[in-house]
Amino acid sequence: MGAVWHRSLKSTWGSACLLLLVAFSAVLWAQSQRALFPFSGDNQHLRSLQFGAQSRNIAQAILRGEGYSNPFDEPTGPTAWMAPVMTYQVLLVFWLSEPMPSAALPLMSAFQAMECLFFVFVTFRLACEMTSPPVAAASVGVFLLAYREHLLLTTNDTMVAVPAMTIALGTLHQVSNRWSYPSSFLRGVAGGFVWLCSPAIGFAWTMTLLWWRGRSWRSLIATMIGAILTVSPWLIHCHRSLGHIVPIKSNAGFELWQSQVVDDDGLLDGATMTRHPNRIGGAVHRARIREIGEVAFCREKMWQAIDAIKDQPLDYLSRVARRALAALVIPSRQDSVSSNGPSVRYPIAALRLAVLGSFVLSLMVVSYHLSKLFQVACWLWLLTLLPYVLTSVLERYVAMTIPAQVLILCEGCNIVVERFQLFRNGR
Repeated sequence: MGAVWHRSLKSTWGSACLLLLVAFSAVLWAQSQRALFPFSGDNQHLRSLQFGAQSRNIAQAILRGEGYSNPFDEPTGPTAWMAPVMTYQVLLVFWLSEPMPSAALPLMSAFQAMECLFFVFVTFRLACEMTSPPVAAASVGVFLLAYREHLLLTTNDTMVAVPAMTIALGTLHQVSNRWSYPSSFLRGVAGGFVWLCSPAIGFAWTMTLLWWRGRSWRSLIATMIGAILTVSPWLIHCHRSLGHIVPIKSNAGFELWQSQVVDDDGLLDGATMTRHPNRIGGAVHRARIREIGEVAFCREKMWQAIDAIKDQPLDYLSRVARRALAALVIPSRQDSVSSNGPSVRYPIAALRLAVLGSFVLSLMVVSYHLSKLFQVACWLWLLTLLPYVLTSVLERYVAMTIPAQVLILCEGCNIVVERFQLFRNGR
């Protein structure tokens, strides 16, 4: 027994060390890429690439004393265009580097590396509960390498959303029938933080929590209280500044309009993105936001999109099907962050097929006992993608689900190994 325990511990540490080597190699690669393109405050592309377009603008507005406002390159007033966690992280970077602005990029890189390592090792720890350490390390490592650009080189939603998905997995797989007020309340605080990072993941977390609540309604109520108290300050701020209750972010209606009315096939491309309010072609939108306010603008676009859907419902369904294909199987060619060339698209497409195959295999093999962690990962994966499939998909939105995809792939490996062993034994 002691020898078995020693071999297991040795395997875990060896796999963790190898994964650490892969992670640091990816971090060094990202730093080398940044070194090729020194940051310039006047370079629009690098501003978007390194600090997030809207998040950067809002953070600078806060530093100027204008409050949480002006997400675009000219004043448009109070905003909830971006979820707050990402924006306040950029604000913290700018505030810390104010005495020496050249330190902003290295500081942002350090934050990004720490968040990536958090995802790597927490997901590795969760995966080790499902499969052997070498398989867990390999699964995390291939996703890290395939999505290295989204995880380490750009600072859009993925930067905080991937850790948020990791937190969602870590909190939900521990939901049990045992009643504990402190742990349930803290789970709710973590869930509220997930909402403030990404409303899509927050929605998936809430739906999964309701499904896996166990037998204790008291535990569920304590969890929901913790979540509500965490998001309440942001909701109150949005109501006071915008005059409306906003579900964390305000721009869902615009996203739907953009993919339904402006785009030709429902998958956003470069031509469509040139009309975004943050681009030169979006001047008309910025003027409209100043005129009627951001919430009214997004609702106006939402109703225009709904009218278009009513006129051509089959066209909307075909666009949803294309977005589902892009989210689950083949990455779209165009992303507002990544060029998604063959070196990026093909490895991601292979992983997508492996994850989808693992999910389908789990439905087909009736005799296999699926772990609770796998089932939680499937719920989070599909429910996070659902709002984007219905409205608008970019590759960085799909990248938010990487931790859940890792666990689904691990379970698929387990099923394949078990089936092979049964086949080899003649059963």
